[in-house]
Amino acid sequence: MSDLYLAIKEMKHAKLRYSLIIFTIFLIAYLIYFLTGLAYGLANNNRSAIDHWDAERIVMSQYANKNLAASELQAQSLPTIKGAKKNRAYLGQMMGVVSGAKVKKQNTSVFGVDFDAFLKPTLIKGRLPKATREVVVDDSLQDIKINQEIQLNGRSEKYKVVGLTTDHRYNTQPVTYLSLKDFRQMRYGPTASDQVNAIVLRDGAAIKKDDQLTNLTIKQLIDNIPGYGPQVKTFALMIGALLIIVAFIVGIFMYIITIEKTTVYGVMRTQGISGGQLVSSLIWQSLFLGLIGVGAGLIGNLLTTLVLPVSVPYANNSLLIGAFSAVLLVMTVIGALFSIWRILKINPLDAIGGGLMMSLMRLEKITKRFGSGDQQMTALNQIDLTIEKGQFIGLTGPSGSGKTTLLTIMGSLQSPSDGQLYFKDREIGHLTEKERSALRFNDFGFILQSSNLVSFLTVSEQFELVDRLRQTPSPNKAEDLLKELGVLEQQRQYPASLSGGQRQRVAIARALYGQPDLIFADEPTASLDSKRAIQVAEQLSAITKKTGQTIVMVSHDERVLAYTDQVYIMRDGQLTDK
Repeated sequence: MSDLYLAIKEMKHAKLRYSLIIFTIFLIAYLIYFLTGLAYGLANNNRSAIDHWDAERIVMSQYANKNLAASELQAQSLPTIKGAKKNRAYLGQMMGVVSGAKVKKQNTSVFGVDFDAFLKPTLIKGRLPKATREVVVDDSLQDIKINQEIQLNGRSEKYKVVGLTTDHRYNTQPVTYLSLKDFRQMRYGPTASDQVNAIVLRDGAAIKKDDQLTNLTIKQLIDNIPGYGPQVKTFALMIGALLIIVAFIVGIFMYIITIEKTTVYGVMRTQGISGGQLVSSLIWQSLFLGLIGVGAGLIGNLLTTLVLPVSVPYANNSLLIGAFSAVLLVMTVIGALFSIWRILKINPLDAIGGGLMMSLMRLEKITKRFGSGDQQMTALNQIDLTIEKGQFIGLTGPSGSGKTTLLTIMGSLQSPSDGQLYFKDREIGHLTEKERSALRFNDFGFILQSSNLVSFLTVSEQFELVDRLRQTPSPNKAEDLLKELGVLEQQRQYPASLSGGQRQRVAIARALYGQPDLIFADEPTASLDSKRAIQVAEQLSAITKKTGQTIVMVSHDERVLAYTDQVYIMRDGQLTDK
């Protein structure tokens, strides 16, 4: 799980940067949850009374344009209804205003029902009406209690509240339930007979088709509640837009971070860490960021439900919240995937400043050409070279002479145009990228000009990373190497807090840690003062004699080259022995 280790270590190191991403995800997640709560609360307030019916269809006048309040039917004039009588129920509906002594005026939706039919409300307190002008009201109507008298629509008649129900709203208004008789008298006057707004059917009950009637499913009725459809679509568009925005925000953040870490990623690629491991680390990072941000959003949403006034139409639906949380996490990961192509395109040569390093082996007639036709250029011309075990080899020459190209081919960063390249008698000139990464990881060590330590790992963690990637502990002890190179006391520090000489000595220790057969040092003393440069050269020379490892070093410093066993000079694509 080295990719998981890298993800966690980098996030701990750059707390502020990743905290900003988490905070952004939290804000978007919280906004999505808040809008979802409002949308679901408003939707529930539009339809909750209907949901309690547990019905299948509703029949109303065709002239009502699917509007329940505008429909008017004569119950006795309806066509034949099939099914048991218990599966049909007449319904009256109108908008009204509740008032009374010590009761402020409030809007209500008035339902006229038969309290012996299935449309009767479930009570939380009191009883169902038995006498004239007795009503049941939703408990969200303020200042209303059992046995209290109220008035409807300013009429002189008083209605006694005998029962309370909860979560019974229609078109956002609390419902007041009357008997059908009381409803007809209130709406149509004392001469009313059998007028209703609709008939509700369930359990397979059906009515004979009639051109004067509109037969709707319950879902169609809900969708035609005034304002309900546009309201739901508006919230859905807003939430959908936020989900897309979170993917772009995370994608932009991750892409910028990836660009900033190009050098670090290049160092890791040079050490043999595959692009797949870096991509996996990126995905783990995005998943952690998403989990923390979404988790914080969920906590914020929970706190919101505790402090919002009851009058605010806010309600959570666990299925919706769970679904949006999952989608948020997916979008967060998708946003991070925008950076994958950038990681996979990282060239170790570009990341470390144009190429430098690498290995020792046997080169036979190695030639490298660039371009074609009249534009073709020969960078290396039939190079022959053999480097033995335990040698300390120096390589020098003017800029543009071909040193970089030679080293990139020796280091398996690119293939030669012609010739053979052998390592331990294995031809490695034309390996796949995966095979080259494995070769660099298992057999080569690298010391670069700028040390190129992983910036978000401490000195000791640089070695822990090597162990995790190899999945086996190194035979060397990091503490012994650090002590020998004089940087043991800095093992808990990050690279940024070390001096240039200390960083370079840590890089040497890291290169030695896995006991690679070949170590490549590219201008390892270029950024050091004269005293430190000589010390590094002495240490490299001592390593070859003590361990039998081979070192190939590029340098322009004659004082440093004096510590090598053999110096080669590159000129115009050809190699000569100094």
